[in-house]
Amino acid sequence: MKHEKFYLVWCESGNVPTKKHDDHESACREAERLAISSRHHTFHVLECVSSVTHTSVVWTGEKPAPF
Repeated sequence: MKHEKFYLVWCESGNVPTKKHDDHESACREAERLAISSRHHTFHVLECVSSVTHTSVVWTGEKPAPF
């Protein structure tokens, strides 16, 4: 599986990022929009450089009832 580059906008004093941006320019526009509407807060544009997925679960012993 090929890693697809994407960007997030994050503020240390705010909530978790909610929008995944496909390109750097879009993330920068969003960071600027948020900075204008939230004075005195710093917004960071973050690039995802790697991802990991665990694809199997192995049970030992008695398997618990379904959730």
